Amino acid sequence: PCLAMGMLDAAARKALQAQRYSFFRVLRVGDALVPVEAPTSSEAKRFYSRQVDQVKTDIEAAADALFTQHVAALPSECQRAPGHLQLACLALASQRELLKSAESDMFLLANANKVRAVVAGGLGVFAPPTGDRPFAVPAMWIPNRISMIMTGSLWFPSRKTAMLESMLDNWEADLGQTFELRRLDPAPSRRMTRCFYSEFFAAEDEPHLTPIFTAMHEVTFAGVPGFSFEEEGDRTYTFRFE
Repeated sequence: PCLAMGMLDAAARKALQAQRYSFFRVLRVGDALVPVEAPTSSEAKRFYSRQVDQVKTDIEAAADALFTQHVAALPSECQRAPGHLQLACLALASQRELLKSAESDMFLLANANKVRAVVAGGLGVFAPPTGDRPFAVPAMWIPNRISMIMTGSLWFPSRKTAMLESMLDNWEADLGQTFELRRLDPAPSRRMTRCFYSEFFAAEDEPHLTPIFTAMHEVTFAGVPGFSFEEEGDRTYTFRFE
């Protein structure tokens, strides 16, 4: 979105563009928009492909509109905030546009849970089409474990404490000012008392999308011995290290 571009430095603009590109590369629109009759002829397949491309275009336009609507509320000095906003806008626009498109007589009807499963997949999260709690693949397990091995923190408690403090500080900086965390015992545990994604989807009256992002929070420190994640309700999450 043009407003995001104006707020960011060159590296952040490139990251924002890459984020959008990656999302649409992974988003499986066809899983939500299943033709009533499977296209068999070349012409029918091309027509279906054009319909899918149009839906992606509609999603982009809807995401841009949402971004423009919310961007003024972001902290102007926070370089991370536009990335969080764009990701939330892409998820919400996809949910709404796919549901709307699925109402066409061309496609089998898809309910909100099925569409949420497709949207979650675009973010690397598995959300059962039954509406059950989503979960994310612990992609950070290997990088986190390698870091602990390379620093010796897997075996020496003093090194583990120092490494985790550094890891948590970097994580807080990456989240930016649209999230709030406070320190807990035992160090370096944190409690997230404000989550941008929770607030965004609550404001848009789409709270059923929040668990997708909660699942992403949950696996942030996968692979760190003693780490546990607690969802405490009221948009509060605890990242505990024993």
